[in-house]
Amino acid sequence: VGNVVRNSNGNGIVATNTTGVVVQENSVVSSRDGVRIAGGSGATVANNTALWNRDDGITIAASADATLHNNTVRNNTDDGLYIVGDGAVVTNTLARENGDDGIDVHNSTLTLVRGARLVKNGDDGLYLRFVLNGTVETNRIFNNGDDGADLRAVTGTVVTNNSICWNDHHDFVARNGTSNTTVSTNGC
Repeated sequence: VGNVVRNSNGNGIVATNTTGVVVQENSVVSSRDGVRIAGGSGATVANNTALWNRDDGITIAASADATLHNNTVRNNTDDGLYIVGDGAVVTNTLARENGDDGIDVHNSTLTLVRGARLVKNGDDGLYLRFVLNGTVETNRIFNNGDDGADLRAVTGTVVTNNSICWNDHHDFVARNGTSNTTVSTNGC
C-alpha cells in the first residue's frame, strides 16, 4: 500500500501464487509490467496508477477471482489491463493512451467489466477473446485506434448499456466463433 516504484528493470510490484493479496494506492512508472499478479486467487488491485510501463500497466496472469477497482493505466507500451483468469471483476478503471488495448481479457470465465473508461488506446478499447459467461456493462469506450469492443470466440456473454463511439475501425464487432452472446442498448 502507498508505494512509488520508478524505473525498475523488472516488474514494478509482483505477487505470485498468493491468496487474498492487496495491492492498493501505489504508483508504478517505467517498469516492465506495472503490477503483475501471477497464480493464486482473491487478489485486490485498487486505486493504483500505472504509467509508461514497458509492457502492461496491470497484468492478472492465471489468477482466479481478482478484483480490480478504480485503477488508472495510461501510456503503457502494451495493454492497460491484461487479464487471464476466471472470475475477474474490473470496475471504474481508466485505460487511456496505451499502445495496444485498453483492457484485454483472454481465456477467462465469469469476467465482469463495469464502469470503465477506455479512451485513445492504440488498438481496441476492449478486447475479449475466448471469454465464457462474461458481463460488459456501463463502460465508455471512445476514440481507440482500432475497434471499440472486439469480441472473438466469446460465448454466453452480455454486453449492455455501454457508450461506444468514434473508434477508428468498428465501434463494436463480434467475430470468429462468438455465440450465445447478448448485445443490447449500446449507443454513442
